[in-house]
Amino acid sequence: MSVSATTGGFAVGHADSITYYASAPEPGDGHRALRTSGPDHRLDSYLRAVRSAADHLPHPGLAPELDAPSLADVYVPRRTSAQAARAPEAAEHVFTGEDPLRVLLAGPGHGKSTLLRQHLLSTSLHLLATEGDPARPALAFPVLIRAADLVGAPLLAPALAHAVTEQCGPFGLREALTEDFFRRPPRLGARWLVMVDGLDEVPDRTARLSLLDRFARETGQPDTPYRFLVATRPLPGDELDRLPRAAGLFTLEPFTDDEVRTYVHKRLHALPDTDHHVRAFLRGVRRTRLEELARIPLMTAMLCHLYEADTDRPLPDGRAGVFRSFVELLYEENVHKGVGDLQDRAIDTLTGRYQIPADRRTVEKAAERAREHLPVLIDHLAHERISGNRAPATAILTAHPYARRPDEVKAPLWDALLASLLRSCGLLAGQGGDVEFLHRTLLEYHAARHATRDPEARALLFDRLFPGQRLRDRLRRATGRTSGIEPLDPLGLEPSYSPWASFSTHC
Repeated sequence: MSVSATTGGFAVGHADSITYYASAPEPGDGHRALRTSGPDHRLDSYLRAVRSAADHLPHPGLAPELDAPSLADVYVPRRTSAQAARAPEAAEHVFTGEDPLRVLLAGPGHGKSTLLRQHLLSTSLHLLATEGDPARPALAFPVLIRAADLVGAPLLAPALAHAVTEQCGPFGLREALTEDFFRRPPRLGARWLVMVDGLDEVPDRTARLSLLDRFARETGQPDTPYRFLVATRPLPGDELDRLPRAAGLFTLEPFTDDEVRTYVHKRLHALPDTDHHVRAFLRGVRRTRLEELARIPLMTAMLCHLYEADTDRPLPDGRAGVFRSFVELLYEENVHKGVGDLQDRAIDTLTGRYQIPADRRTVEKAAERAREHLPVLIDHLAHERISGNRAPATAILTAHPYARRPDEVKAPLWDALLASLLRSCGLLAGQGGDVEFLHRTLLEYHAARHATRDPEARALLFDRLFPGQRLRDRLRRATGRTSGIEPLDPLGLEPSYSPWASFSTHC
């Protein structure tokens, strides 16, 4: 199809013997423009890049780095329940249909991001395979973006272009995508399915509500090129009530026993006598009473990682034990990678720039102090992130006494050292020029460690969580200790933070 003219406010397009007429977009009115020509030449490159990017597990570090499985290797089909539905059905139904706006709800670690990536992978493969087929179904073209990347973005299309280029550039995207790519439908008769991940990770309630209103307004336009699927943990209060009544609400179901077994078999397939190890693993889960936790995909992934590291070692007890053992394992694995030597080289590279002995000693002392207190700094970073601080990680750490920049060191050099130390620990990974925790629940775990770091912090939070004096006294007598999370104004905006209170003093 080609456009032969754009006059008088109309675009005239021709395909075979059919002529199409459509309103020509006004300058700058990109997001409701109609596509009147063939597919954008960048579409093939986009689909190939997102296919490659999606096949990587969404949370690196949750599997051994060597021979890490792809998403296709370990994915187990999931089930979702629609609101008022009698029974769960295949999760793929969430992505189909013509509903302009749907919400996918699930608790922490239940696999929301993995499900979105699986759809991105399978749909991009299908669209590439059927390119040029006149009988191909009119599938929505998926595009994945984090909710945080939309906060403060004045226009949707530029935000999508920037986020996708950043995510997919390393995976074969041939050129940077621009806003016009996402302003119009990807193909005549098709729409974009904008999959917004992690709405709950936006800490500010006003910003979350603003995004929900934005999605509702956009889908209310009769000629919008977008459908939306928003993945989130349950939100506080009645936030989702402001969505249109036609918005579909779906809940991602936890693993069944059969699905746990299937996942474990896929994950442990590289071990000799896989069936034996699957049975041993499941016995260990029952012995430590982790059956319910194992229904959460993230917990099963962590348990498999722990089992692969030492098949003779008993699985840990409880959620706190799983996270504590997992974090310890990450540190142990990094020891084998020579992280200490990497950190030494990073510090030597920085201190080697200073030839005056006094300056060199000052810089070296500050760098060693930051390395020595890295666990404390990581907990502090998690605390700041969960309270809504979106400043670069290095800026957050520099404000902490243990990582304060010496006057002798220029800011970019100090930031480079701190970033190197953070990446080396195995708990964080590079993302968009910054470093982020491998998974939201790891962030919460370390934020809880910070919040219960000493008796004073625990007492303050205990008073915040249990404001009644008589209730506080009774609980203190009953437990002989205090636990909880440091009192923060954003506490009420982050419902996922509180569950760590019950065991955070053991961390």
